[in-house]
Amino acid sequence: MHHNVAETYLQTLSQHGVEFLFANAGTDFAPIIEGYVTLGQRGIEVPRPVMASHENIAISMAIGSWMVTGRMQACMVHVNVGTANAVCGLLNAARGNVPVLFTAGRTPITESGQFGSRNLGVHWTQEMFDQAGMVREAVKWEYELRAAVQLEDVVRRAVQVANAYPKGPVYLTLPREVLAAKTDVSTPASSKSQKALISPPSLSADTAKDLLRMIGRSKTPLIITSQLGYDRKATSLLSEFIDATGVAVVEVSPSCVSLSSDHPLHAGYDPYALLGEADLVLVMDCPVPWIPDRVKLTPAAKVVHIGVDPLFSSLPMRSFECDMACYSTAGEALEQLIAALQVVELPVGSVERRKRQIGELNAARRKKAADHLATVKSQKPIHPAWVAHCIGECVGEDTILLRESPQLSPAYLNLKRVGSSYSGHFAGGLGWGLGAAIGAKLAAPEATVIAVEGDGSYIFSTPIAAHHSALENDAPFLTIIMDNHGWNEVHAATTHVYPRGNAAGANKAEPLTYFSNDLRLERAVEAVGGTSFRVEDPAELRTTLAKGLEIVRGGRQAVVSIVCSST
Repeated sequence: MHHNVAETYLQTLSQHGVEFLFANAGTDFAPIIEGYVTLGQRGIEVPRPVMASHENIAISMAIGSWMVTGRMQACMVHVNVGTANAVCGLLNAARGNVPVLFTAGRTPITESGQFGSRNLGVHWTQEMFDQAGMVREAVKWEYELRAAVQLEDVVRRAVQVANAYPKGPVYLTLPREVLAAKTDVSTPASSKSQKALISPPSLSADTAKDLLRMIGRSKTPLIITSQLGYDRKATSLLSEFIDATGVAVVEVSPSCVSLSSDHPLHAGYDPYALLGEADLVLVMDCPVPWIPDRVKLTPAAKVVHIGVDPLFSSLPMRSFECDMACYSTAGEALEQLIAALQVVELPVGSVERRKRQIGELNAARRKKAADHLATVKSQKPIHPAWVAHCIGECVGEDTILLRESPQLSPAYLNLKRVGSSYSGHFAGGLGWGLGAAIGAKLAAPEATVIAVEGDGSYIFSTPIAAHHSALENDAPFLTIIMDNHGWNEVHAATTHVYPRGNAAGANKAEPLTYFSNDLRLERAVEAVGGTSFRVEDPAELRTTLAKGLEIVRGGRQAVVSIVCSST
């Protein structure tokens, strides 16, 4: 009995642990679709096909699924044009070290004479000399499947490279003739499809002891992180380590929850209050720990960068102070540091003194935040701090929050549970939030998923396509739009560069910045049978959010648009 190569490909993906194939299909998908139907009729396990109505939604689904599970998924788009539409999300995956098997069809190579050869005019006009060229800087590896005989080796290579440290996306193109070719192989050879065990980089025992001695000598040590929470091992060890050493933790522009916000040594989200006095800074999984123009470290301060790529070598320019670079995952580093505590004794008085100092700073910081919240809670338009506070109240044990709006300050969310919140604009590519929400919901079907967007990022998310994709895949989630009628980041950047310029005093006359007040973006969800709400009164915000969550938990989508101020 003959089978097409696409059948073997789908089974090989499954053997490598791929649970979902997020896809936006085109004419190159014919063998994949035929393979899915054939294997389905035979009851053979393959990755679940998840239809995405836009390519940026597809790659963002893969990112959202990884955020929740830590496992690599596959994504497939239509030849060069589909690849182009997904590049924004692919850049986010690259900067976030998200392992994704990103694949695309390739225009049929042959003009005639083979099964699967060209049969449409577009097969000539879509072909490129170098289709992979447009993504080469955003992926760790790229290749084209050239023959059926190499299929399992190529997939295995792709999966291994994507999951090797530092992790990241890979790109594989799949010519239609190769996928459609007949093969007598009905099942992949299991010996070739075994997943490789990839050991994470780790601190040496001696380096861990040296770091602990530095902490012992330090008066004001500080850990700065933004992505440590993606390392499941690290999150369980961070609290233990800081409890033993009295080192404060600041989460800078956090893309996940690394430490409960109510931990006594969680020093908030603003590093500048502590950096000016810090004499030892441990930068763990943080590409931009501070803005150099905003702070000057003390001359005696020592800075240690810890990560699988501690110097972030993929960034063309990054010149933060560095006295030591340690190649290690955060989890491995913390494990070695905790083990070294059995050998290196820290001054007990210093540890307790640091804890008292951070406790006093935290008390003042939290009082200031509470006073500010009390001042703005009744403000119209609704203040972003009140929005964040009310959204934070909605985050329960079953909730996953995807944060794309930059106005949603983590300082007012009060996020206590690791795994409760994610922010994935690693490269600043807007429009990832709705797709990530779908991926998160599919990965955790019992969870209540909330995506918080700015009005600008909601438009970038191709909302009709996103809500349609959620409908087709039975993945309802709540969308919250923080509607300040414009590109607030554009306005803020202009004002920062020209604080006394003409644009700063132009109010809404700034070009390229503001939207019409007549926009009703929330109504997009009604096209797929969802429910929309609009909130202008801060007193109605809690009850409206509760209504939206009730609809979502009942199996339908809802959008709540909140008319809010820019600051």
